[in-house]
Amino acid sequence: MSTSQGSRVKPVVIVLLLIASGAGFATYWFRVRQAALPGPGTPAYQAYRRAFQVGVAALEAGREELARPRLTEATALIPGEPAAWANLGLMSLRKNDLQQAEKDLKKAHALAPDSGEIEALLALLAEKQGRLPEAVAHYRKAIAANPRDLASLFALAETISREGGVGSEAEYQKLMEQILQAQPNNLPVLTRRAGAALRNQDQAAFQDTLDRFARLAPDWSALSRKVLAELQQVSKKPNEAIPVLQDLDRVLKGERSYQRDGFVILPQPAVVGSPIVRFLRLVPPTPGPAAPDRDLTFRIEALSAPAKANGLPTALGLAWLFTEKQRKALEQHAAQGVADASALAGFTPTVFVANAKEVRPANKASPGFSFPGGPKGIAPTSASVLPVDWDNDLRIDFVLAGAGGLRFWQQRLGGSFDDITGKTGLAADILNGEYHGVWAADIEMDSDLDLIAARRTGAPLLLRNNGDNTFKAFESFAGVKNVRAFAWADLDSDGAPDATFLDDQGRLHVFTNDRSGLFSPWPLPADLGTFVAVTAADINNDGVFDLVALRSDGALMRISDQGQRQAWQVAEIARVPLEEKAPPGDIALFVEDLDNNGALDILVAGPKSAQIVLGADEPRFITLARSIPLRVLAVHDVNNDGRLDLLGLSAADQPAQALNQSTKKYRWQALRPIANPLAGDGRINSFGLGGEVEIRSGALVQKHLIHAPVVHFGLGEEDAVDVARIVWPNGAAQYEFAGPSDQLVTAVQRLTTSCPFLFTFDGKGMRFAGDFMWGTPLGMYINGQNIGDFPETTEWLKIPGKHLLPRDGYYDVRVHANLWEADYFDKLALIVVDHPPETEIHVDERFFLTPTKPRLHVTTPVKPVARAWDHHGKDATAEIRAIDGAYLDRCGRGRFQGVTQDHWVEVDLGEDAPRAGPVLLIARGWLHPTNSSINVALGQGKHAAPRPLVLEVPDGKGGWKVGRPALGFPAGKDKTLLIRLDGIEGKQVSRRFRLRTSMEIYWDFLGYATELDEKLARLQRPAPLSADLRFRGVLAMSRKNDSSPEVPDYYQVIRTAQPWRDLTGYYTRFGDVGELLANVDDRYVIANAGDEIALRFPVPAAPSGGWQRDFIWECDGWTRDGDPNTRFGTGVLPLPAHGVNTDLRPPTRLQDDPVYQRFPADWRNYHTRYVTAHAFARGLRRLRNP
Repeated sequence: MSTSQGSRVKPVVIVLLLIASGAGFATYWFRVRQAALPGPGTPAYQAYRRAFQVGVAALEAGREELARPRLTEATALIPGEPAAWANLGLMSLRKNDLQQAEKDLKKAHALAPDSGEIEALLALLAEKQGRLPEAVAHYRKAIAANPRDLASLFALAETISREGGVGSEAEYQKLMEQILQAQPNNLPVLTRRAGAALRNQDQAAFQDTLDRFARLAPDWSALSRKVLAELQQVSKKPNEAIPVLQDLDRVLKGERSYQRDGFVILPQPAVVGSPIVRFLRLVPPTPGPAAPDRDLTFRIEALSAPAKANGLPTALGLAWLFTEKQRKALEQHAAQGVADASALAGFTPTVFVANAKEVRPANKASPGFSFPGGPKGIAPTSASVLPVDWDNDLRIDFVLAGAGGLRFWQQRLGGSFDDITGKTGLAADILNGEYHGVWAADIEMDSDLDLIAARRTGAPLLLRNNGDNTFKAFESFAGVKNVRAFAWADLDSDGAPDATFLDDQGRLHVFTNDRSGLFSPWPLPADLGTFVAVTAADINNDGVFDLVALRSDGALMRISDQGQRQAWQVAEIARVPLEEKAPPGDIALFVEDLDNNGALDILVAGPKSAQIVLGADEPRFITLARSIPLRVLAVHDVNNDGRLDLLGLSAADQPAQALNQSTKKYRWQALRPIANPLAGDGRINSFGLGGEVEIRSGALVQKHLIHAPVVHFGLGEEDAVDVARIVWPNGAAQYEFAGPSDQLVTAVQRLTTSCPFLFTFDGKGMRFAGDFMWGTPLGMYINGQNIGDFPETTEWLKIPGKHLLPRDGYYDVRVHANLWEADYFDKLALIVVDHPPETEIHVDERFFLTPTKPRLHVTTPVKPVARAWDHHGKDATAEIRAIDGAYLDRCGRGRFQGVTQDHWVEVDLGEDAPRAGPVLLIARGWLHPTNSSINVALGQGKHAAPRPLVLEVPDGKGGWKVGRPALGFPAGKDKTLLIRLDGIEGKQVSRRFRLRTSMEIYWDFLGYATELDEKLARLQRPAPLSADLRFRGVLAMSRKNDSSPEVPDYYQVIRTAQPWRDLTGYYTRFGDVGELLANVDDRYVIANAGDEIALRFPVPAAPSGGWQRDFIWECDGWTRDGDPNTRFGTGVLPLPAHGVNTDLRPPTRLQDDPVYQRFPADWRNYHTRYVTAHAFARGLRRLRNP
């Protein structure tokens, strides 16, 4: 049977037509469905956009418990937009809820089958399900949809490598080369390509990679160049080249270019997946700031002013002078998050004016206080009057700097001011010198504001605030004299603000902050020219603060750090006409959003008028032709309408205000950062000055310095702020979500501490068993008492038997590094203790002030004491007779966390207590500790140091004497102290005594027991079956009440993104780490915040004959936290070792560290994970390269 050609073609044509029509109908139907979705401006679109953006902001901040309800709300508002569904799937992936993740991701995929981002998430799901071929297929689709998705391309290569099989190595190399087509110099990819070439015996590709390395090497460190040279020498010997290539990859991880390139292929190390931040079917919102208000004008009004009997004013300052009702309301708001709204209404500062004679409120005829104009009556400069709360009592004080010296006026209860100059402890020649101005800065980041006093001639003075109304003078900035302007901002994004000075010759001087009050010159390019004004702001909106300086020729210059002090980038951003040749310091720069369009503007305030340069999208800056006939001295929203106004002096030298007349109806938000004055922590100055606030509102991201009690943001056409991140002056970060616009929002400062946590399986789940490694914190004073030499590094912690039960034939124990720290775990072990009936076991869980090896104590059953009284003589028996979490808390709170008034608990053992020893006091409680920054503050001025715990007994004369001195303190949360009660007064047992201290120690239980022979107990040390290091995330912390410690919730992971400025350096790679934990030998696991070590121990045969089983957790190691005043607290180096005082050895290069030199192989096999703080520094700017 035959068929003609035409008859064969006809069915094919029909099929093709059907396919084409079907495809066209599908495209048409998709477009109809998309058109059916709500558009911009509709209520549904706006509601969805708000819920989605807040949800994504919370997800990117690692706050998934906040993200889920907002994203769920978004899916209910517009079910047809897949982005929210996909992000819900991502959250489930991170929780390992694969069933829910699959459901949500399939829903998203059905709505957007061509989305490469969703394909990448489906690939992650398939990987977690163990279906690698499916993961490979999804990654291929993701790349087909977006060939520039280098992260998916890299993930595809890694998945193919894990899948293995014929040709996998060749394809891996090919995929690395495909990435290099887009990024030829990507160092992580080049090292992987080199490794693949060696394994594939592709000498040409390997040599090409070496040639690329050689071209890049001049920008590397000497060590990286040295290892490259070693690799080149063995390039023709693959077996020798592979380990050297591994060394090169390790050392290159310390290069900033490697870290920058790494973000391209692995955007969030240790974090599963990346959120979808844009709409996939809805019309996307317009990114960037709104159009600037080119018609911006200001209406000048005179302020009511007193008679000019003492002369016309020449300076002006703003001071937030609260009434006592307002101040109490702020304290209440800070402490509890609530306030009397009427008391906070009109949060407007008082305007003060000054002349050569006095400083006074502009709106009152009554005199103020005297200004030190000197015998010649020299008028104050714009920097002469400093309103500042130097004593952190929410009452603004004044520091005045003039030709007649320095004067300190302290605000008292009721609003009056006292001159305390003579009580500051400063020498007469300092107090009576000639000064140009004074500025405030928390130089040591220890909670109180210090002062920079600029002499008219000579070096500037650093006046360190001692926290007790006294100051100490230092000359800390070598090579600078005759300062006329000062700026304080973190220019290199290392977590410590840097100092910038402008001298009377127009030269700029920058000093990098080395911490602990030390600074080093940071040279600027030699050809910058001379300047008349300088300030600091994130003027190019890249998340890093820049210097904004006005050159003598009218050019506004941006001076920005490149690569953390590797170079400076200098650019002209605008020009303004200068009204006259003004000397340095006579012109001021204010960087604020004057038109609320979401971009920073620059106000150039000259002696007679001000010029405005508006921030825009393109071009970035627009200079307005109209000047403002006012000597602007301050910028603030005077009338609370959400638009920033200007305050200054008119041409007649009268105080005046220029009210903002912008006709644009742009949105705004003002945040009022405030420390918690009632918490007794003392770690932040009252208004967080010197910190920073970054907000995200839709696609708009902005970052401002906290330089006043109110931080103002323009939002343009965005409805509200999705998330605000406040980084306090001590480096702690806080997120506030879904803040409303067009009103003040108080951000209450919350704080963190540092120590690893222990969890055990109790038959129902993982239970918090305690914190540990309190005895070996590197680089800090221990509770304000002594520093860093810890000869005894082994610590024991009791685990009651009921708190650790077998799970599937093994004991499940987990160690979690949760907070701002690097932990060095040298040994982790479980001791199984079986003991006879009617006995108990205990270990002394305190921090000892002298080296004390841990040991086991076997006792009779513990009995509670008969009676107890507090230091007021009131009965306290109920609080201390049982371990029930009801703590004795009657000591109040002091100024600083960890230190309070002298207090004690007096105890009567009772008639039933034994008369002969050995008898132990079993005291259980917890300590609220100080930290490094608090200890720095305590060491300045006249502050009582924490009084160590002592046991006192009656002296026979109606008083008390010390029976047991220097008892240390509880080593953290809910710890047991064992104190011998016999042998204090002869051989008998002391039956009446008191425990006395000024530390914040809260007792839960006081009892006693007779000590027995420790040999009654049988100890076993089972070797762990496994020890696996993995990333899990940061756990939520909560407390029952103000008397209770904060404890972690194992099942509530609140952050997977980088929550702190992690300590930089090499950490242990994830996986098996048993070898490192087996012995005390300085070979340790180096763990970062969010890391977890999961250990499994075999279960020995159960004891018989009524014997009981308890456990002891044994650890040996160290911890170093990231507090700004912890010595060497920015990195993993120097590496600790037994028998060495690490704190006396400044960090050098890794290869020069003694521990590395003893165990170099560990940095090839284990410590290969390089961690930086770049993700934290990026803040709310998604995937911005470091």
